[in-house]
Amino acid sequence: MRLFLDVTVLIRDWGAAPWVAGVAGVAGVAGAAGAVGGIGPAGATGATGATGPVGPVGETGATGPTGATGATGPAGASGSGTMLSSSSGQVATVTTVLGGVNNTVAVLPINGAGSVSGVSITGGTIDAIDATDATNHAVAGLAQPITGARTLTGVDAYFTNTNAMSLVGSTLRLNVELWTSSTPNNVFSPVPGATCTLAPSLTGMVATGSVSNCATTGMAIPVTNQTQAILVVRSTIVAGLDSATTLDGYWSAGLALS
Repeated sequence: MRLFLDVTVLIRDWGAAPWVAGVAGVAGVAGAAGAVGGIGPAGATGATGATGPVGPVGETGATGPTGATGATGPAGASGSGTMLSSSSGQVATVTTVLGGVNNTVAVLPINGAGSVSGVSITGGTIDAIDATDATNHAVAGLAQPITGARTLTGVDAYFTNTNAMSLVGSTLRLNVELWTSSTPNNVFSPVPGATCTLAPSLTGMVATGSVSNCATTGMAIPVTNQTQAILVVRSTIVAGLDSATTLDGYWSAGLALS
């Protein structure tokens, strides 16, 4: 009976006054997502960012192939040639006699040390063949062959006196000369122009330890292959009184060959 009366009242209210808003209903289920819209226009380029740190060094790459051989360079300058050095190795003695015909000389090898004193010159040659002349025969033991065709370009020499002597009124000249046996037969002759004259010459009172030397350059003297060669050192009275002398000392020399 109660329910019936309430409905009647509501009916009466509907007709008697305007609608009153009812309570909002429960929200409906969300509809399906709409379609994706089209891509918009590109935006403006942004500012350049700061430079990042340098990365680590990468691994070394493989070695590349060898390049082609370059062109041959120009020929170098000619060498200065060969230098031979000789010394007496001991005191060597040379002598002069009155008239100079029988002066004796000393012989050195063209390279190395050694000497033979008291060697005689006969007819402008030194004969080292005759074994009965022990002194001259010993020269063959100092002779040395020239290897290849060479040109003598210079001679240097030194002499050191080991015995004080008096040459008052006389002047003694000292020479170092190249002698050869081209046959070869151990008969030696002087090579024209292949000489060095030492200075100073000796005169007056000559003290122990006195030194004379020389240097001759600008030579162009051919010396043939397998020529036997020696160095001859000698003294000669060239001024003043002719006298007999005995000169003792150390000799040394150098030959420049190209």
